[in-house]
Amino acid sequence: MCSSDLRDVGEIPNGERVEAADASDVKEALSKLEGRIRSINPHAPIIHAQFSQVDPKQLINLSAFEIERVLEMDPEFLSMDPGAHVHDDTVSSVSWSFPGMELNVNKLQAWIGSLMQDLGTELFRYKGVLAVKGCDEKYIFQGVHMLFSGGFASEVFGSNGDAPEDGQGIWHPSEQRECRFVLIGKNIKQKHSERLRSGFLACAAEENLRFKVGDAVEARGACGWRSATVTKLWDEGYPYRMEVQDGDGEIFESWGPIDDHRYVRAPGTGCEDQCCAE
Repeated sequence: MCSSDLRDVGEIPNGERVEAADASDVKEALSKLEGRIRSINPHAPIIHAQFSQVDPKQLINLSAFEIERVLEMDPEFLSMDPGAHVHDDTVSSVSWSFPGMELNVNKLQAWIGSLMQDLGTELFRYKGVLAVKGCDEKYIFQGVHMLFSGGFASEVFGSNGDAPEDGQGIWHPSEQRECRFVLIGKNIKQKHSERLRSGFLACAAEENLRFKVGDAVEARGACGWRSATVTKLWDEGYPYRMEVQDGDGEIFESWGPIDDHRYVRAPGTGCEDQCCAE
């Protein structure tokens, strides 16, 4: 990285190592560049390199993206102010807040996966604080390019699995549940704004589920379709929790990730070949 190539500053806050090209006649410029890097990420060691020659031992086995470290360096993470994270004039951002919206987290994860495939090189950073249907904990996610990390508050904060003592990770009864997110990257606002908005809205939790508790259904698993009974609706973010009967008559629990005929259907209504093809 040289002083004229600071378009990638969105990556610096989450970097585990920063490589700076060295040259004898640019010591002063290099010193200024290091100062700017330090102002963005004071934790990452800076490796000096000539002609990109770096000992591989200094680059491998890195935990380059840890959301706990990002939260430590970025205390305003949950403020969702996109302007605070744009470090370059060529970078644009979009952000939305949807009061009252609740997500199907399984749809969200599928959407994020497709987003990384399609726009991974253009997305510098994306993050969100979300309400998941059937869950009291807030779902927190963020990513840098193709690196994505997300989970419920008790999974994200700390290593002991406990939510923050101040209750920051819980949707309290007096607090309106909502979904907020921001995406920062190249031409995000100019070219992809509406596509991103509609894609996110498509992750909303299904309002009217097809089945109710006690209904007999068929659930699809690794071994094909099995007879099942719905035992709970919206359990930990899943539309259906079911008791499933295997081929030997044994009963086990399973969850339907999306209210869709590809995963859960009424008994005797599906075609094996058609459903597998879809």
